[in-house]
Amino acid sequence: MGDMAQGLQCPGSMSLLFDALRDLAELALGCRSCRTLDAEDAPEASPELASAMGSLVLVSGSGAALHVGVLAAPGDCARLARRLLGQPASGHFPPSIVRGAMCELAYLLGGGVKRRLNQVGELSVGPPEFFDGPMKPSSGWVMRHTHVDIDHIRATLISVE
Repeated sequence: MGDMAQGLQCPGSMSLLFDALRDLAELALGCRSCRTLDAEDAPEASPELASAMGSLVLVSGSGAALHVGVLAAPGDCARLARRLLGQPASGHFPPSIVRGAMCELAYLLGGGVKRRLNQVGELSVGPPEFFDGPMKPSSGWVMRHTHVDIDHIRATLISVE
């Protein structure tokens, strides 16, 4: 996650990220429902989350950085890919296409967060970084997450400051 000394001081980063997801859910994923999950509904108890995968992007400006992204169980990643890219003729995408779709989703989320943070100055969205397995932020970084349900697809939004 890099060695940037300062994170964007953005205590509302999760609400910005969720707002960006709501826009994408409707516009890019064609979803009718997008909501946060209560703690008891969250996928943390699911054994599938141990094998979660996803992508992060860096939203950064002069001396500031914030990583944002999304992760989900492999089956939910495939469902998100089908929503983002359309249903393939074969009914499923190969793993490389699913990984690419998760990276694209993180990039789109980063763009939504960037638009919402325009008051902090000029920001850029870096290339997505795919990961497979549990996320552990570097020392000094604070990770926040929110579990979401997008038309019955479970995912976790991540913000690392």
